[in-house]
Amino acid sequence: MLNVLKKSDISLPEEILKATDLTRYAFEVRYPYPYVPVSREEYEEAYDIALKVYEWAKGIIEGTALE
Repeated sequence: MLNVLKKSDISLPEEILKATDLTRYAFEVRYPYPYVPVSREEYEEAYDIALKVYEWAKGIIEGTALE
């Protein structure tokens, strides 16, 4: 998705580009074997990134996004 956005006129803040770090979790959920547990720190970092992406996308939709 980020590759598509990079080709658009939408400005991508640096913190949104960190969303690529979440790819491994999407892969693990889709293909769960072998299961590798994540640490509390990894969980919190992934959650923070996902929340920033959500807020950024919501801002784009509502027209209030910070660039």
